[in-house]
Amino acid sequence: MSFRHVFQKYIDNPDTCSELLLYKDENVLIIKDAFPKALRHYLIIPKSADKTHVHPLLVFQNHPHFYNMIEEYVKKTKRLIVDDLFAAGLLKFDEPDTLATQEFMNRFIKAGVHSIPSLNNLHIHVITQDFHSPRLKHKKHYNSFTTQFFVEFSRLEPSHIDMGDGLGYDTSSSQSTDDEPDSIQLSSIPHEMDPVKLQNLISKSPLKCTYCGATFANRFVHLKKHLQEEFIKNFVVVPTKEE
Repeated sequence: MSFRHVFQKYIDNPDTCSELLLYKDENVLIIKDAFPKALRHYLIIPKSADKTHVHPLLVFQNHPHFYNMIEEYVKKTKRLIVDDLFAAGLLKFDEPDTLATQEFMNRFIKAGVHSIPSLNNLHIHVITQDFHSPRLKHKKHYNSFTTQFFVEFSRLEPSHIDMGDGLGYDTSSSQSTDDEPDSIQLSSIPHEMDPVKLQNLISKSPLKCTYCGATFANRFVHLKKHLQEEFIKNFVVVPTKEE
């Protein structure tokens, strides 16, 4: 089985991802990303057979109940991240401080999808904005989460545009964002779906710090150094398995 189909294996048999699995029920799996691009990088994988191969920018159109259901799992996943960061002693505020916790979740944990998915089954990224990870190796990795290539979940709330059902996308000959863009069925929706424009977003957009907004043009090494400095200022630095 191609790695692009790996989530189907997880859906069919969650035991195959036991080391990554955080939560499962009849609707979704919540797992750790196997190649995390930040301190905490989780994935929500809906199990629905009629939704799993629909393009993420189309899947919620005309399906408000599905959107509302996944929204609850987004909230749950953000809470899992916060609880894990507290358990690891990485946050600089006390757990009972509900205002600080909510502000952290709203500002520093983003949920959304890639406009050109790298894997075939529908999945929603929930990721902290520190990008403190050895798996973050180049500009495209970073910009795939910090430009409009990454569509935040709140922007996927169903609109009044009648898209119909069953709109899928062809990924049979596509590769990840590190290589060529997926071949997708473009349609008139409120999000960019032109693969050339999307690839330009991640390859040509200047690097911009998620903490302070400082820009680094194409200087990825300088950005990584700056992100490390910001991480030290904003988190309690303790030895972890990731470091």
